[in-house]
Amino acid sequence: MVRTQIFFVFVSVAAVISQEQQKPLATEQDKEIDVNTIPGVAGKDYPNYHEIPKTNFGCSDKIPGYYADTDARCQVWHYCGQEGLVDSFLCPNGTIYSQERRVCEWYYDVDCTKSNKFIDVNKDLYIIPETTTVSSRGAVEKEELVEDAYKPQLVKTSNLRKRYTPTQLS
Repeated sequence: MVRTQIFFVFVSVAAVISQEQQKPLATEQDKEIDVNTIPGVAGKDYPNYHEIPKTNFGCSDKIPGYYADTDARCQVWHYCGQEGLVDSFLCPNGTIYSQERRVCEWYYDVDCTKSNKFIDVNKDLYIIPETTTVSSRGAVEKEELVEDAYKPQLVKTSNLRKRYTPTQLS
């Protein structure tokens, strides 16, 4: 009985050793390739922040919307709310915020220095579409919207869906 148990332990150990020998050993170079998949030099070719740095960005002179932080080389972007509140976000390493497209993209696809040219893309967030309704007689009637810069407006797009949007800022 003891011989049988020793035999099974021996066979089990031999099987584990055999499996370990079949695994290819990863070299230091293989490990480096897995880690450094972003082309370029971190900190030189693209920003490499691991947390949101303090910058001079402010929302006081901006309409509500999304903005690249050029002081952080566009790896940071901010959302400016209606009350002047700021929410800040960090793009993943190797990417920076495209003000033109309002997404984080690979650093080599975005020119951070041109971000200020695309600030007006935020205006399209607050366009209130002209709405029309069709009465039961087939006549088209336009809905009147009250202009109030501080309150969201109700935009009725159909009798099944209602959407609240902030007023259009000029």
